[in-house]
Amino acid sequence: MRPAAATRKWALGALLALICGLLWGGAPARAHWDGYNPFAEARGQKLYTIRPPEIYYHNVGLLQLMVTNVGVVGNPGLVDSFGAGWQGGEYLYAAALWIGAVAPDDLAYVSTGAYEYELRPSIDPVDTIRESFEGATGGDRRGFSASGGDDDGDGMVDEDYLNGKDDDGDGMIDEDFSGISQQMYACEYWDYTEEAIQQYPEHRPLYLHIRQSSFAWSTEGANNFIGLEYTIQNVGFEVLRDLYIGYFVDSDAGLRSAPEFYTDDGGELRSVDTTYVDPTITYVCQQRIGGEFQDCARQQLHLDIAFMHDTPGSENGGNAEDDPPPAADGYFGGMFLGHTTDPFGERAPARVEIHTTQFFSSGGTYPE
Repeated sequence: MRPAAATRKWALGALLALICGLLWGGAPARAHWDGYNPFAEARGQKLYTIRPPEIYYHNVGLLQLMVTNVGVVGNPGLVDSFGAGWQGGEYLYAAALWIGAVAPDDLAYVSTGAYEYELRPSIDPVDTIRESFEGATGGDRRGFSASGGDDDGDGMVDEDYLNGKDDDGDGMIDEDFSGISQQMYACEYWDYTEEAIQQYPEHRPLYLHIRQSSFAWSTEGANNFIGLEYTIQNVGFEVLRDLYIGYFVDSDAGLRSAPEFYTDDGGELRSVDTTYVDPTITYVCQQRIGGEFQDCARQQLHLDIAFMHDTPGSENGGNAEDDPPPAADGYFGGMFLGHTTDPFGERAPARVEIHTTQFFSSGGTYPE
């Protein structure tokens, strides 16, 4: 079991859409869980009583990243390998969704993927991780193919999610989804499975269905990051309000061979306003609100990037002034690419942004 040391963590108060990092070497795309789970074993519990979690690696670009179908990205002791790495250095222990909302009883509830495994697939073998890529049969998407994304010609685009099921009721399976990147993984899970309720009797589910897709590229310029997309749907009978979606990250940056490398991570939130000019766009756009025309090629972007890194001194247990630079000299962070918006700010935020960010240590007071 991992020692209970004070490790740095960060959490974002909105949906994480991108994990950026760098490299480690190639590894099998799929791993086998050996039954070890540091969180559940501490309470004398088992993570799964019927089926193990699915574990896959993104390994086509300059980033190795483990993904699972239990709401966790990274490697919280599930197998003997990196969670995310670059040049032999580790950058991620565990990252997971935190979803909170107020139910009709006016009480707030949260469903989490770490460190409690409250987000799980069903026990049906069909609910596994599925692999695809851009250009795969049935994976045409709008703007990237002659079909316009309508693979089966039924007038709908990407209506059949990559999950091994007939989502649109036409008798075919996964015939019209959106294939993205050179290595794509897709899975789905829920916050109200029987196993989660039995293991965590105090867990009050929000009755959510979550689809998780992740994308890795091997092409230069896009091979230093992995995209994560979550689609979260309320499938219960209750109206949820004041919904907040967070992303918890226990980064643990350092050289895995060094003792307690995870105890001294440094972190920062960087907010940047910038202008991006797309040379491929040559037309003008009209604003939905106000009606003004503007050059569509020019986009005003606000970027919020939370990241962590190793700090000097951790590998030898000495002072930063006396020790050489850290063995893990990359930076690992998350940046939002987008979420549902409402220009009037009534049913969703008016703009894409991080609501709040907290950096904290497991050995300190938990932030309110």
